[in-house]
Amino acid sequence: ASGHMAGAATLLREVLPTPATVHSVMGDPGLALDELTLAPAHAAAVKLRSWLQVAGYLAPDQAALQEFLRQLRVAAVDAKPRLECSAFTLQRYRDVVYLLPDDNEAVCTDSFSLTTGEVSDVPGVGRVSLEPAVTNGLSLASGERLTLAWRQGGERCRPLGRAGGNSLKKLLQEWDVPPWWRDRVPLLYLGDELLAVGDLWLCRSSRAREAPAAGQGLWRLCWQRNIDALDEDRVADGD
Repeated sequence: ASGHMAGAATLLREVLPTPATVHSVMGDPGLALDELTLAPAHAAAVKLRSWLQVAGYLAPDQAALQEFLRQLRVAAVDAKPRLECSAFTLQRYRDVVYLLPDDNEAVCTDSFSLTTGEVSDVPGVGRVSLEPAVTNGLSLASGERLTLAWRQGGERCRPLGRAGGNSLKKLLQEWDVPPWWRDRVPLLYLGDELLAVGDLWLCRSSRAREAPAAGQGLWRLCWQRNIDALDEDRVADGD
């Protein structure tokens, strides 16, 4: 009987295509919820195992996998079922199941200064820098020092080009930023003035410009996030 079941599982893996990878606005890799909830339980398990294998991970034991799939099926629309394993974490957000970034590294909570052309590696956040921009940038003097800080609650801004402003909390939700990223988004300040929210948008401010004036350079906040993404080299190597 066990041999028959193993053979059936192998056949399913050959017949069922590996689900396509989708990405959050922050770049987190994931697979569509429908891939796992509309398929029979055994087929959903095969799909998830196959997707994890392409990502370079071993799936958890059958009991843990089936329980996670069960939670995905019965959970309310706004619920966030989560599967934590030693090497990775999966969590549903809206209509996608995402592979979360490594959270073993403590997330930075201290503010620090950043100047034009400078690159800084921030624990739990990634690499941030101020780089030249052609349009939609910040008018900054060479070597001008700004401050990077993190969400404390109560912040408000008006995205450049938008008619009205809102709380940062509401804007992050509106931009579909997953919950696990919202406290990691670097906020760029000049004094008490919020200039940029990560690399997501510029705030309307005294330094925001849609185009540079004559002889003026523009700068933008660049953010290379710590994401364990599915890339072509990893898939090709089968790591």
